[in-house]
Amino acid sequence: MPHLFTLILTMLSLSACTVFTPPEPTSTPPPVSTQKAIETASGFCGIGHVVTLETPYNPHARLVTLQRASELLGVDFTSGRSGDQLVWLVTVEGTWEVAFNPRPTSTPVGQISPTKTPTLLHACSAIIDATTGQGIGILNGRPKE
Repeated sequence: MPHLFTLILTMLSLSACTVFTPPEPTSTPPPVSTQKAIETASGFCGIGHVVTLETPYNPHARLVTLQRASELLGVDFTSGRSGDQLVWLVTVEGTWEVAFNPRPTSTPVGQISPTKTPTLLHACSAIIDATTGQGIGILNGRPKE
């Protein structure tokens, strides 16, 4: 009988204990690392009509949905894609020149050479697919905070 009392007391004390179960992660980390996203974005910012004049610096990367990245940049990049897709929104600083800004290469004799100020950009934001590492879009400038 004393064993039965001890058994009941033990069961009651165990039932009062709570067992900590860590929460399951809501998502798995993306296959593309932060560093890889920054490297891709730095190269992606200098393609097309923009020429990189200095190595991009001061990178800032954050993992967001494509919808959120579009909202922050003020441009809809979701066309043909899911807004729930995870992407890296990477912003880098540097100096880029718009390549289609023609500068006169020669001036006819007797004429004053027109001075064309190059169009320089000093920040670039790129959206990088967090699963594949492919560039989705770029915007010359910084996201809205």
